[in-house]
Amino acid sequence: MRGFVKVFAVGFGVSGGAVAAQDLPECGIMPDDARSLRCTCPAGVASGSVWGSGPYTADSAICAAGVHAGVIGTAGGPVIVIRRPGQDSYQGSEANGVTTSNWGSYEFSIDVRRTKDTPAVETASSENLCNGFPSGETYVTCDCPANPDEGSVWGSDPYTSDSDICTAALHVGYIEADGGTVRVIGIQGLDAYLGTTVNGITTQSWSSYSESFVFDWNHE
Repeated sequence: MRGFVKVFAVGFGVSGGAVAAQDLPECGIMPDDARSLRCTCPAGVASGSVWGSGPYTADSAICAAGVHAGVIGTAGGPVIVIRRPGQDSYQGSEANGVTTSNWGSYEFSIDVRRTKDTPAVETASSENLCNGFPSGETYVTCDCPANPDEGSVWGSDPYTSDSDICTAALHVGYIEADGGTVRVIGIQGLDAYLGTTVNGITTQSWSSYSESFVFDWNHE
């Protein structure tokens, strides 16, 4: 629990037809004892307070965080929430009509991600953007050719946003040498990135960088 009550809150209208998610609880706040949670965000009016820009503090409203992250849109739908380590600080931002707030240190964080049943929300075109993640975007979908030329990559999932996406996808095992479509999620930057050698790809270490990306393993 926090030592005092926050006064910031976000509210946003969501309209459109809901996508049924049978036998799932409605999302609220991440339970204290859960490592992961699958729940559903209804269409309609949703509100709640959110701190951070992904990851978010663990007491953030899941559906509001999901809209901010671009995981869900007007139709709502099921999401997966994953508990992450706490951060020393959380930076608020405005995205997809939701404004989140700053916060200091918090014990746990959450990431909100799509499931295979979540209606897709695209904020970037499917043109070939695989040479790097565009600043300010939430998702990028792009096509990696077979045997792609290896580009520079910093980190080991997450990667710096200027890393070559196809090379990173080979490194993490998201695609193989025959290429394929990749879906990438933009997240906040890290204080440090560790380079490793995995799947025949060697990435480089780097210090602080403003933005990162990870791969959406739930996308089909």
